[in-house]
Amino acid sequence: MLFKAPSLKTHRVPTRKSRALKTDRYNDTTPEYSTRNGFAVYAYKGIVIEKHMNVYYIGRRIQIKGFPEDVMMRLNGTFTAASILKELIDLGLESVDEKRHIEVRGRLKNWKCPHCETITLLDAKHKHVVWRYIRNEWGDEERQDTGKRRLKCHYCFEETLLDEVEYVSDETVF
Repeated sequence: MLFKAPSLKTHRVPTRKSRALKTDRYNDTTPEYSTRNGFAVYAYKGIVIEKHMNVYYIGRRIQIKGFPEDVMMRLNGTFTAASILKELIDLGLESVDEKRHIEVRGRLKNWKCPHCETITLLDAKHKHVVWRYIRNEWGDEERQDTGKRRLKCHYCFEETLLDEVEYVSDETVF
């Protein structure tokens, strides 16, 4: 025999599964979470620091009276080492007005989300009013301020009452 005859297939082709049995990989049980592209904003001793993909830079203008101009010029730009940025800020804070420094540190607070444990800067634009909706005698819906405020985490998108927020010290560079 010159040529071998082709053999018949002995294995069976699996049947197709219906779409109803397939599980969706984006189902509703997975929590929504955003890394914000590695972007973080927080305060270190009254100075706002922005971190993007392990590159640090000063986020806002330094508002502390007596902060040296030469240190301010050195802080312009980007830093890849947090220790160098920390040492420069500590050097500049040695000669500042203590009263103004305490006031600025009181305004710029870091908070920790109780749901995802992420630390970020507490900003006034992140606070939202909790409203109570009631119907008046004509059947129109009115809203009343409950006096409570809530914060929305930009990482896990969960909302937390401002009274339940845990504030974190601004003594460390993250």
